[in-house]
This record gives sequence, C-alpha cells and structure tokens, in this order.
Amino acid sequence: MFIKKLLSSQLVSSVSAKWSSVKQLLSSKKDTNNGTYHIVWDTDSSKWLVKKDGKNSPVSDHSTKKSAMDAGQKLSARLSNGKIIIYKMDGEVQKSIVVDKKAA
Repeated sequence: MFIKKLLSSQLVSSVSAKWSSVKQLLSSKKDTNNGTYHIVWDTDSSKWLVKKDGKNSPVSDHSTKKSAMDAGQKLSARLSNGKIIIYKMDGEVQKSIVVDKKAA
C-alpha cells in the first residue's frame, strides 16, 4: 500500500512538471506566430481587407490592394515573425511575404 501511494505521488509530480513544460511551450509558440496578416478581397464591401491571423473581424479595409498590402506589411513588421499572405480576388493565395522588422 505504501509503495502504491509513493508511486502515485511521484506520478502526479511528474505529470505536473510535464504539463508545466507543455504550457510554457504552447505560450511561446503563440507569441512567435502573432505577426501574420491576410490581405483578402471582400465581395460584399468591394474592398480589400487586412485580417489578423486567427481573427474574424478585419483590422482595416482599403479601396486598393496596394494600400491593404502596405498596411498589412506595417502591422506585421511590428511583431515577431511578421508575414503577410496575399490572396487573389477569387480567394486563391497569390503569394506569401516574410516581413523584415526594418520595413516598418
């Protein structure tokens, strides 16, 4: 019985330490992917939208693709691992650009 309790407490301690490591890894992964923006055409408003990765609402809207790309590039360059993904009007990916922080 004593050995069973001892093994059980060691197992809980081990699992707890591993869970802490996993949480730390996940939070660091979140921080490294926070600079991705998507440049997409919105047929309803007939405008180009800048959308942050993982968010539904647009950050901004623009009458030209170029101005949307410029805005996305500035936003992306402020954050780590900046990247903009540019889409064609039909929704197909046109290109993906890694943004240098110096571009801001």
